[in-house]
Amino acid sequence: MRILITGVSARALAESACRAGWTQRIVTVDYFGDWDLQRSCENYSLRRDARCRYSVRRLLEACRRFQWDTVVYTANLENYPDAVSRVAAAGHLLGNSPTTLAAGRNPQRFLDCLQRAGVPVPRMPASSEDRGLAPAVLEKPRRGGGGQGIAVVSSRARRRRGTYLQEYVPGLPCGVAFVADGRRATLLGVSQQLIGDAAFGAKGFQYCGSLLGKDLPGLFGFDRLLSRLEEIVNHLTFTFHLVGVNGMDFILNEGEIYPLEVNPRYTASMELIEMAYGLNIFSIHLDACHGTLPPFDVRNAPDAYCGKAILFAERAAVALATEGWWERGIRDIPFPGERIRAGSPICTLLVSGSSLEACYEALREKADSIRQELQCL
Repeated sequence: MRILITGVSARALAESACRAGWTQRIVTVDYFGDWDLQRSCENYSLRRDARCRYSVRRLLEACRRFQWDTVVYTANLENYPDAVSRVAAAGHLLGNSPTTLAAGRNPQRFLDCLQRAGVPVPRMPASSEDRGLAPAVLEKPRRGGGGQGIAVVSSRARRRRGTYLQEYVPGLPCGVAFVADGRRATLLGVSQQLIGDAAFGAKGFQYCGSLLGKDLPGLFGFDRLLSRLEEIVNHLTFTFHLVGVNGMDFILNEGEIYPLEVNPRYTASMELIEMAYGLNIFSIHLDACHGTLPPFDVRNAPDAYCGKAILFAERAAVALATEGWWERGIRDIPFPGERIRAGSPICTLLVSGSSLEACYEALREKADSIRQELQCL
């Protein structure tokens, strides 16, 4: 069996596949094609090989260059069910079906499904003037990802095409990772999300990292949180027939969970779960797609703490000697001498520590160290 892994970035899931012994049987097609991905397995990059900007159409065209019989997709293909249908027509799909994507990624259907189950959810005003008692309203792209394009809108603002409105819920941004077999789900980990953190060059609602551990800030009772999350993700799994690894973004406010969206594919926090709990996400995904869930209970997992941060360039720069970055816990590594545009990701930082706070400080220190190694333009 030869497996294609494709999406905007294939590096993290491909790294998991290589650890599981699939190095010679995977091919990756993505946009970035970073140094560490191309070093670890076969890769075709839209940016480096095709020398073009990212688009789903171009990604699918690149996939046709290779021979494969099974496909696993990563972000942002969950927003394009028709594209998933086209790429899956050439082989076997290991992941959520186009029908599941169309339903689960519909924000109204997602929130209605949970509201009927008694789960508190943010309102979706019909217009920015219909905010009711909501302190603020967010405008979110229907085909968004990573917090890109999200903005607070005023009561008189005209909504942009391809967006929807959602009540802003204050609290701690979090994510839960789980694996499903279409009927049942198993939790894999819960993390705090880093959003718009200037320490890593991020802005607004831009996702820039995660902190994984069992004592999230302001949380009283981790087991209680897990029990409630299990109820929610099992309901989502049964309703939308989710399979493989998935994630759900939510806000934690005074112990209450406010789900925001489901991400029906591999998510950014999952490489932290591998680091902390010794699981192999790629193997878990394949097994679940064939109906087998892992005998894993996060309550009994090690009390480990791990963190990751995506470091963005605040100004144009050149990455100089990057060959030794891998051994320093750095991923998505630019090639030596590569130019990086302002606002673009430089690399991903990975750390472990004695607490969430220690992980965050280690990420800040590592970010500062990397900045000093760049040559600003």
